[in-house]
Amino acid sequence: MSVVKKTLQENYIFFIRELTRIDEEIKKLPRGGISVKKIGKSTYYYHQWREGKRLKLYP
Repeated sequence: MSVVKKTLQENYIFFIRELTRIDEEIKKLPRGGISVKKIGKSTYYYHQWREGKRLKLYP
C-alpha cells in the first residue's frame, strides 16, 4: 500500500471517529437555541425551544 493511500485511510478513520464523537456531544445538548432581546440599553439572552405549537423561553 502506498504511503499516500495509507495516510488517507488513517485520516478517513480519524474523521469518522470525530464525527461520531461530535454527534454524541450534540445529542447531549438541550433542544432549541439562544434568542437575544435588547430592552433599553441592556441585552438579555434566552434559551428558547418549541413544545408543540408553543414557544418556550427560559431566562
